[in-house]
Amino acid sequence: MKILYFGHEVGNQMALYAREARQHGHEAISVNIGKDVRFFSNEYNFQQRGIWLDFRRLWFAFYAIFHFDAFHFFYGVSLVSIWRFHHLDLWLLKLLRKKVVVHFRGSELVNPDHYRYLSGEKQFEVEPEHLSSNRIKWAKSWEKYADVILVSTPDLLGISPRAQWIPQVIDVSEWPFIHRDFSSPLAIHAPTRKKLKGTQFFEVAAQQIQIPLELIEGNSTPMQAMNRGNLGFDQLIIGWYGKVAVEMMAMGIPVVVYIESRYLPDGLSLVPVIQATTTNLRERLEDYLSWPVEKKKALAEEARTFVETHHNIHQQMEQLLKWYRKD
Repeated sequence: MKILYFGHEVGNQMALYAREARQHGHEAISVNIGKDVRFFSNEYNFQQRGIWLDFRRLWFAFYAIFHFDAFHFFYGVSLVSIWRFHHLDLWLLKLLRKKVVVHFRGSELVNPDHYRYLSGEKQFEVEPEHLSSNRIKWAKSWEKYADVILVSTPDLLGISPRAQWIPQVIDVSEWPFIHRDFSSPLAIHAPTRKKLKGTQFFEVAAQQIQIPLELIEGNSTPMQAMNRGNLGFDQLIIGWYGKVAVEMMAMGIPVVVYIESRYLPDGLSLVPVIQATTTNLRERLEDYLSWPVEKKKALAEEARTFVETHHNIHQQMEQLLKWYRKD
């Protein structure tokens, strides 16, 4: 089978899927049309702008439509878009009976004002809606073309009755479990957007109870900090854990994160993390610090098992291949 992963790369997910598909004996490539290529390992990146980019994309679209059997689109984009007209190729893919999967990541659907409200970045008289109604309508346009509709976080399941949650993946072999010394804490935090992650709350709480805090920013390599740290700070605003939290859990680092209980999907009643909010963060950290070392080690081991079960690219690819083949 010939598989194309196409769209905006986030967290190296497309590249991981393509590599795993090749290891299963299939021809697969990932093509990133996003601006950010740091730390990503896609086979192709369309970074030019203007007429040259439009020409390259149209040429590639013509080639891809007739070459590949399955198309896994990320971020709600497809091969051909001209100005404000999108998804111009999907009707042809449907006509040719190609397998089409669309994979929504979140930021292309979430109302930005909702997070600005939660983080205190901007004041509103009424809490803005979580998902933008206009963007949901745009997402629903995929229903007549996509054989499978996937979302990366469970808060997006409401966009379509056909939507299915597929957690973010890592190659667990690249994130080895480390037996850590929990006698004195060293917290690490890798915020992509500080206000969105609640960085200011982590910084204040760490200072108040004198926990050393190392920020991973810019082009810093998170692996080095994860080798040193023994407590991870993820986010306190969004209501779900991110890919860096998955990596920290895989390496045996207990993670502090805010999880909105209503987002928990069926069959996932508990995530092995230290749950906290902006209002009880200091209390939760002080409680964690009072734990015996064995309890901290047990949480670290449970987190590793959780990642191997729910975020393992090797297991997830089996399900994806079934979707790609399904008539």
